Formats: sequence, C-alpha cells, structure tokens
Amino acid sequence: MISTLINKLKKIPIDLGQESVADITEGKQIALRHVMPGQGKTALDVGARMGEQTRLLRQRGYTVTSVDVEPQFHECMKVMPISHCRLLMASSTWSGVPK
Repeated sequence: MISTLINKLKKIPIDLGQESVADITEGKQIALRHVMPGQGKTALDVGARMGEQTRLLRQRGYTVTSVDVEPQFHECMKVMPISHCRLLMASSTWSGVPK
C-alpha cells in the first residue's frame, strides 16, 4: 500500500516536500528535461535543500548559486541578485508545460 502511494505521488507534477522522493517526482523530471545546456550561464536554485537540482544544473554546465532558509543547509547560504539569473526553475506546478 505504501509503495503504491509513493508511486502515485511520484506522478504528481508538484513538489509538496515529499522528502526522499521529492527529487524524482514527475514535475522535477519534466522541468529537468526543459533545461538547456548552460555552459557560461548562471542559475539560481532557491530552496535548494540538499542540492540535488544544484548538482544536476552544474552537470549541465551552469554556475549555480543555491539558497535555502533552513539553517541546517549551511552550504546554501549565499545571496545572488536576481538580475544575474538566466534560468529560474520552480517546481511547484508545471501545468501547461509539455512533457
């Protein structure tokens, strides 16, 4: 029953803080498929938590600044003016974004 619920949650195209499966939800996968190569570009990961999207963006060539309000994520305590951001990725909803 729990695995069935988790499999259903993975398909919801929103991030509701699903803890261990938050990085593999369908919404995150859709978003990452739309990220173009970023060599020489900058991205801002707001709410970076453990830095999974930061890592994936860096693998695609972006220079990434990560921020999070939670004090336990001290690696992410950086500030960057939004005007320097070329890619803003928000995974709260992806309605209308083609798969």
